[in-house]
Formats: sequence, C-alpha cells, structure tokens
Amino acid sequence: MSLIKLDFSGVYEPELLSGDSEAQLQIIGMKEHTSDAGNESLHIIFDCPEKPKVEDIHLYLGLPKDGDDDKVKNKKLLKFQKFCTCFGLDNDVDTESGIGATGWCIVSEKEDSQYGKKNEVKTFITGA
Repeated sequence: MSLIKLDFSGVYEPELLSGDSEAQLQIIGMKEHTSDAGNESLHIIFDCPEKPKVEDIHLYLGLPKDGDDDKVKNKKLLKFQKFCTCFGLDNDVDTESGIGATGWCIVSEKEDSQYGKKNEVKTFITGA
C-alpha cells in the first residue's frame, strides 16, 4: 500500500547564471531583515524570468545606521539609489510595491561556505 505517490517527471536541478552575465531580474519578494548583530537591511529575492530554471537570487541591502561614518552611509545609500533606479522604484521603498518590477543587472557566481555555489547581483545597470 502506497501512502504517497509523487510524479518526478518535471523535476530539474536548479541552474546558475555563468560568469559575469547580464540578466533581466524580477523582484519576487522583499522584506525587512535584522541580522543577529542587529544590522537592518532589505532582503530582496529575484528570479530570472527568461531562464526559469535559474536558482532564485537573494540580496541583502544594508540600511544606514547610527554610528556609520559618512563614507559607509554614502556607500549604503548609493547602492540603494542604484537598486531603485534599476528597478524603477522611488526612494520610499515599500516591501509590496516593488514585487514584479524588473531591471537589468550583472550577475556573478560566488562560492558560499554555507550554501555552496550561488549567483549574486554584482552591478545594477542604471544607464547612467
């Protein structure tokens, strides 16, 4: 007697984009995140609509905090500005309004000690 019957006919091994690839990414999730150290960020999850078998790409954009010097604060704000420009978002980022937005990015491969090989957003293409 079988309790569970599964169909594995459409199962595939998730893929990665190779090298430094230019790809159109779509935001499929955004949420506020606080690290164990208390640092706040925006956790963004992207997929690659043109290549549906590509593993989702996760990005944590750090928010400026008290104690950041001017250069660190500027670096964080500049990265947010490029993200917003790339995906056509205004500077009042809402975790729901960005869902479905698309933008072009340079995506690279990275070896992660916890998750193995994965893709990461290297550059937001803003046209500037």
